[in-house]
Amino acid sequence: MPKKLLKDIAEEYDISFKDAKEFCFDYLEEDMITGKGLRTWISDAGQAILDDAIPMPTIHRGKVVGQCPNPLRLWVLDRDRMRKVVVRIPKKMEGKLLGKLIYFEENHNQPGVTYTWVHRGKLA
Repeated sequence: MPKKLLKDIAEEYDISFKDAKEFCFDYLEEDMITGKGLRTWISDAGQAILDDAIPMPTIHRGKVVGQCPNPLRLWVLDRDRMRKVVVRIPKKMEGKLLGKLIYFEENHNQPGVTYTWVHRGKLA
């Protein structure tokens, strides 16, 4: 694998360039990073370390069991862990998902864990 631009790595992992740069300075050694600004290059060894260091959202599925007081949130029974979680949905899906099996992703970016609905077309 040749060297790769940090901005391309950030796009692959769907994170901001600023966050990717912070990961580089936290996890990589100085000789793995060359260049500066948007022209920052990461070596092969650095790319392997970043693959393990950057958290990826986890996709789960579950059945919608109820509506929360906030209409943009649903109670979903997570089939993997057999517990109920609150899943955020977009405004256009309000009232359309009750009783259905949905996919949702687990995000660790904010303090705590949040869950967001994922459209089936975006799973591929």
